[in-house]
Amino acid sequence: MSSLKNARPWALAPLVAAVIAVIVGLAIALPALAAAVTVSVSPANQSANIGDTITIGVRQNADVTTTGMQANVAFDRTKLQAVSVARGSAYPGATLLPADLATAITTANTSTGQLSNLAVFFSPGAGTVAAGDREGLVVTFHVIECGTSAITLSGIEVLDTAGDTVQVTGTNNGSVDIPCPTPTPEPP
Repeated sequence: MSSLKNARPWALAPLVAAVIAVIVGLAIALPALAAAVTVSVSPANQSANIGDTITIGVRQNADVTTTGMQANVAFDRTKLQAVSVARGSAYPGATLLPADLATAITTANTSTGQLSNLAVFFSPGAGTVAAGDREGLVVTFHVIECGTSAITLSGIEVLDTAGDTVQVTGTNNGSVDIPCPTPTPEPP
């Protein structure tokens, strides 16, 4: 300690500069080390005909192991009608919310055009989802009218194994194109 006490102030400059460089380097590097996830509609774009039943997946591509995800799924209720919501392949045996899916589906189809607060998660110690591109939720729709319906994700949360929210760094929405039937000309 006496060598620092007796040091000339200019002699400490390299040490101070090195400490500042380390702090600045950590400030730049640490955000890059934060867990991140992109959540996507899959397939991103699809075509279907009136009367078809289609499914979309809500996929998470996380760089850490996760235990749950939540999202709102909005759609054009004049073009599509939600039929069911199920756990994706990454979450077998996980809890699926809302508990009253029938009411959530009816509300989305008749008034809001949004399946709100869909969630799938493992209770602590009941399971995890490996990092990577994984299917979290599957939504089935019945096609009722021609046109295009956007499938829009919002309110997304993904949890890591500590129960902390993983930073959502990207959201990829989707759409369904429904061609209008070509009228058959009447004979003259």
